[in-house]
Amino acid sequence: MPEAYNNRGIVYKVRGEIESAIKDYDKAIELNPNFAYAYYNRGIIHFEKEDYDLAIVDYNRAIELGLDLANPYNNRGNVYSKKGEYERAIKDYDAAIERKPDLAEPYYNLGMVFVRLQEWKKAKEDLTTAAELQKSIVVENFGKDYGSVADFEQEHGVKLPEDIATLLTPTQI
Repeated sequence: MPEAYNNRGIVYKVRGEIESAIKDYDKAIELNPNFAYAYYNRGIIHFEKEDYDLAIVDYNRAIELGLDLANPYNNRGNVYSKKGEYERAIKDYDAAIERKPDLAEPYYNLGMVFVRLQEWKKAKEDLTTAAELQKSIVVENFGKDYGSVADFEQEHGVKLPEDIATLLTPTQI
């Protein structure tokens, strides 16, 4: 029965009915307090609503309950990154990569943490790996997250090395 509420919550989220989704995840958890996927899915909504502390609580619970997959770690890493807690983010991205080494997203996210920390060699390695695993992920995610290299540099008060900027820029055909 909790699975039905969790699944309906997913549908509500996709349809943009966020409060209904949260109610269904809450109901799934009420019916089975050990239902890790409901915590994970509710964590996604909390992150999107920028309720970062609530997202961390839900991701932590999902992981504690044995949801030993890459995505909860990757997503919790995203929360820590948004909060500027880069060491915690790095640990979670590493945990995600350990669980699914062929998933591009944690490499991209880890690379971007290293960009923010101006650890250029590590940034280049992880961004390159992400692009090798999924050709368009780096350019598409960076464009969605920051717009352009110039926008990123202005927002963060940093000048990216040319090789990093090239990785983050769409190629002209």
